[in-house]
Amino acid sequence: MAKFASMIPAERAGRMVFVLFVLVVLTIAWTHGLRGGDDMMYRDALRDKRLFEYVAHRYQIWSGRFLIDSTTVAMVQSVMLWRVVTTAMTALLFGMLAYYLGAVRRPLQMAMLCAGLFLIDAEVARPAFWWMTGSFNYAWPLALATVALLPFSRPDLPRRVFLLTVPAAVYACNHEQVGLLLLGLETVLAVWWWRQGRLRGLHLVQMAVGVVSLLTVLLAPGTSSRFGVHTTYWFPQYLQLDLVERVFSGFQLAFGHVFAAGNAVTFLLALALLGVVWLRTRDLVDRALAVAPVLLFSLPMVAQLVGPGRTEATRLLEIANFPAGRTGRDRFEEFWIGVAGNAVEPMLYLHFLFCCVGTLCIGMGLYRAMAHDARWGRGLAPLLWAAGICSTAMVGMSPSLYASGARIFFFQDMLSLVLLCAVMVQLPNRSVRWLLLLAALPLAGVGLRAAIGTP
Repeated sequence: MAKFASMIPAERAGRMVFVLFVLVVLTIAWTHGLRGGDDMMYRDALRDKRLFEYVAHRYQIWSGRFLIDSTTVAMVQSVMLWRVVTTAMTALLFGMLAYYLGAVRRPLQMAMLCAGLFLIDAEVARPAFWWMTGSFNYAWPLALATVALLPFSRPDLPRRVFLLTVPAAVYACNHEQVGLLLLGLETVLAVWWWRQGRLRGLHLVQMAVGVVSLLTVLLAPGTSSRFGVHTTYWFPQYLQLDLVERVFSGFQLAFGHVFAAGNAVTFLLALALLGVVWLRTRDLVDRALAVAPVLLFSLPMVAQLVGPGRTEATRLLEIANFPAGRTGRDRFEEFWIGVAGNAVEPMLYLHFLFCCVGTLCIGMGLYRAMAHDARWGRGLAPLLWAAGICSTAMVGMSPSLYASGARIFFFQDMLSLVLLCAVMVQLPNRSVRWLLLLAALPLAGVGLRAAIGTP
């Protein structure tokens, strides 16, 4: 297979992979449509109200995402239109990521990036891409955030192109997680370009517009009202938590998801880092730091083996499986720190410690693995890794942290996928890169099957 692939020019092969990917996405989108619940609510929203009236009312009582809500109400009326546009948005997202990674001329990297959509746990990817309401709130803002980042990647963009990224920033920042991620990364890059003397006023204009868009969400009357509803009817126990406990709850989810059994993206990232370190250095400390995250994925299996008759191991296994996002709010009390029994549970803190150490080891591995790549330097990859963790951890500041389901991990998984593709290129041996891709494809096949819906 590798010999056959080498006969095709690299750029043509990369484009062929991407075209095939877009066709697959379009085919999958055609198997999905309206669902009950939110889809139907938005579809029927205009029966007795005009669009502006409905969105303004919702802004006052429930949601500050006025732009996303407007798009949802307008687009959900036509399933056919949604299928076409969401395919275009998914193509835009992965096309922009391929551009930033330089994957167009690297067909193996392009293949890993495209397979990554199906490597993400189906419980995470399905509501983010294939649920109509979810796509407007997750995949679309992230796709437009990659467009908004373009001037911070190429500060010499023509003014007209630069201004076209402003609406993208407005929509992206209409989502709290995406807005904070985008503005945080833009701030870091703005400081970098300022030190290089290449920061333009248009950079600051786009950032200012993004800040305004984000603030309209955070300070909306509906945001406050929704918090009150959650803490009154759904999760009144949340008010018992102080700031430290809320932060802990968010990081408990983020760290746990890194090493969740269904997280193929992070597992492959850990394997890729291990391969880079093992082939580059014989330093025992570096190798130990690279091995640790891979071993942590076996923690549930070890707990399963020693579990029968051992309460501690059984409890550790339950806690290790909790952050996968499938338990919902009906079982959170088994693991939530707000319950007195959990607050003094040693296994909860042991699991948190293991995952925290493993997460730090991956960050250190990224620091070393990308040090020789001029496009990344030493700091950018660990920064993206930390940003992904924080994108999930920030949900701990909301009483809906257990009610939102697995889709809260979407941005963490997408950033992990970007890092997986970046580290893959650092593997010094092409045959090893092929092995990594071949290991990923069966897992992606499982995810592809899970992505197909019923029209």
